[in-house]
Amino acid sequence: VQGNSVSIADGDATPSATDHTDFGSADITTGSVDRTFTVKNTGNADLTLSGTPKVSIGGTNAADFSVTTQPTSPVSPSGSTTFVVHFDPSATGTRSATISLANNDSDENPYDFAVQGTGTTGPEMDVQGNGISIADGDVTPDAADHTDFGPADITAGTVDRTFTIRNTGGADLTLSGTPEVSISGPNAADFGVTTQPTSPVAPNGNTTFVVHFDPSATGTRAATISLPNDDGNENPYDFAIQGIGTAAPEMDVQGNGVSVADGDATPDAADHTDFGSADIATGSVDRTFTVKNTGNADLALSGTPKASLSGVNASDFSVTTQPTSPVSPSGSTTFVVRFAPGAAGTRTATLSLANNDADENPYE
Repeated sequence: VQGNSVSIADGDATPSATDHTDFGSADITTGSVDRTFTVKNTGNADLTLSGTPKVSIGGTNAADFSVTTQPTSPVSPSGSTTFVVHFDPSATGTRSATISLANNDSDENPYDFAVQGTGTTGPEMDVQGNGISIADGDVTPDAADHTDFGPADITAGTVDRTFTIRNTGGADLTLSGTPEVSISGPNAADFGVTTQPTSPVAPNGNTTFVVHFDPSATGTRAATISLPNDDGNENPYDFAIQGIGTAAPEMDVQGNGVSVADGDATPDAADHTDFGSADIATGSVDRTFTVKNTGNADLALSGTPKASLSGVNASDFSVTTQPTSPVSPSGSTTFVVRFAPGAAGTRTATLSLANNDADENPYE
């Protein structure tokens, strides 16, 4: 019988890493080790493995070892077969057992030898977003685990995401970075850690950190989160994140320098929506209104005409100067409304501007 192509003597009682009879270390929570052994027949008649099962395991910690693949039998002269032993420690420290193969070799039946492995306990790091584990080294941001932050307006939009660090191991997990969470990559400046996690994280414990996305330009904005730590095989724990910077128009109509709210139903002299009095025979009043674009994309006034009038006394009002379109970011345009009453008393109408503002269309 050979392990790692090195012969293991029948009756060997001194496990060694060289011939794979010493399986090395495995974490008692998440670790395991598999070793493949080869049975060779160097004789000149069939070798029969007569046990049931062909390979059995006994000894002090036999339950920590198992044969996941049994060898075949018989083994012809100069032939070979293999078997696989799985080590999954249930406790810390040295775990020992004996492998035995009943057979028809005249002086090596059963063929047995000692094996051992060491159960260890250590931290095991798992980072989650939205309750979903994010693999260490992940390079494909996804909305499902919050590594894709989605869209945010480059002027007024931001997105915050909370991530959880879990320690599923058996020893304290130390986050060793300064700061604990760092951000790098092409657009790192568009992301910031507003709340750092605490350290150490106790076994079965957790801590959280918050990442803030505030895009400085349109399009995909990419970065990498990194968490140095003392997990034996995930240091640093890093993964890609991204978000999308968007641009949109934002419409604000003003009269007399005062903003008139979209949907306003209470005309007021202060913002010139109350035109005051005019003689029905000879009087008229003109008011100039300003359309401002406080967003970061062109504001398109899409109506025909761009400013239209409706309502009970719409014919008493007219737009004598239409606004221009589009209105660039931080730009403005004006339009003039004339009031020329056709009868005495209060005369009312509604002014409407169709546009591409996401939540103020039409603005009236």
